[in-house]
Amino acid sequence: NDQLTSVDGLSKLKYIESDFYLSNNDILKNINGLGITSIGGDIEIYSNYELENIDALESLNDFDCDVIIYYNNQLNDLLGLKNITTFDNLTIYYNSDLSSLEGLDSLEEINGDLYIESNDDLTSLESLAKLTSISGSLSIYGNDTLQSLNGLEQLTFVGSSIYISYNYNLSDFCALNSEVIDLIETGYYYYGGIYGNDYNPTKDDLIAGDCSN
Repeated sequence: NDQLTSVDGLSKLKYIESDFYLSNNDILKNINGLGITSIGGDIEIYSNYELENIDALESLNDFDCDVIIYYNNQLNDLLGLKNITTFDNLTIYYNSDLSSLEGLDSLEEINGDLYIESNDDLTSLESLAKLTSISGSLSIYGNDTLQSLNGLEQLTFVGSSIYISYNYNLSDFCALNSEVIDLIETGYYYYGGIYGNDYNPTKDDLIAGDCSN
């Protein structure tokens, strides 16, 4: 919708039985006026090039769904997700103005995968401070300005692969605790690894405490 500027007409919509898609709205800056309190399916928000926030989703509480947020060039934060403690899968990529993950501060568990990829201005993961478990894979990839993994200190379980790669300024891995370090493969491995960052410690480096450059 290349002329849509408001979703006020959806103010009485409270429940979506299936999936929620917000996409290809070229000049939409926010979704204020949206009154959704429950979604039965997944959430996908993409290619809204002027979208600055998703605050109108803040009435959502825990639900079993996938959330995918990508190609929203002006998106500043994720505050609309601030009351959610559990996701199935969470994918956040190619949001070029997203400097932090503010809004994920209540997140404790992911039942599937967590992908944080190619967010050019992302400098902090500290809003993930309550996250303890990822049942699937963890990928932190191509976030050019990210310098540390601070915020992942409470993460003690990842059920599948761990990829931390091509974050060109990433040099501090000290937030990783021993349980997560045990799961890391280092080098170019199909099942994960640490490579292409400013510093690429081996598992032995991390165990020895050589976690930053």
